[in-house]
Amino acid sequence: MKHKTITVMKRNILLLAALLTAAPFILTGCIRDPEVPVINGPYIQMYYDGVLNCQVVNYNDVGPGLIFEIVGDGETDIVSYNSASTGEKKEVYDSLCNKHFDYGYHGEDPYADQPVKRCYAKDLLSISVTSDRDYDPQHPAGTPLDDIIVFNTYTPYPWIKGGYQGEPVFNRIKKYLKDLTEDDMKLLCALNLCQLVFSTAPTLSSSHRMTVTVVTDDGVTHSFEREVYF
Repeated sequence: MKHKTITVMKRNILLLAALLTAAPFILTGCIRDPEVPVINGPYIQMYYDGVLNCQVVNYNDVGPGLIFEIVGDGETDIVSYNSASTGEKKEVYDSLCNKHFDYGYHGEDPYADQPVKRCYAKDLLSISVTSDRDYDPQHPAGTPLDDIIVFNTYTPYPWIKGGYQGEPVFNRIKKYLKDLTEDDMKLLCALNLCQLVFSTAPTLSSSHRMTVTVVTDDGVTHSFEREVYF
């Protein structure tokens, strides 16, 4: 009788171990993938505003460049306007949606949790870059470098302006500064608005103090001076 009891206990232990081993697979098979959220109304659910910042970066494959982002500087905090805002913030959010023709989307949002959905509350009107030194024979000091600097970003604005045709698309904008249109600089991601990359290296000096001038659609001119080493 004692031997039979031990055998039953061993059998139960083995069964329990088997169930514990199989549990993750059983649960995995039962749990469904999270559903893609559906939006009714504006596609862009959040706008950020704050201090426009410019930083120098070095890319291993193409050399130095400049990136822009929105930051808080201790005096000015980052402010968000979103679909859940109330009061004046909701009025600002609604005005931004109307400005970008973004008020009639109905469908799934595969980019709901992506940083690219957090757009800058202001649009860029122009970007200009000059150097304090001769860059090459064609670009003496103070000459705009807009024909050798590439503007690189993503924006959903063309898709939204076009009436939300097809699935949500973040268009790649990769153009020389001289070829940019205002539509190329709308609805930029607030966490990384855009990158400026030098398509050719300087031939007359390896270091340059660049003056970067950005005009936003609130009428403000932002100016940055950055040392760039090639």
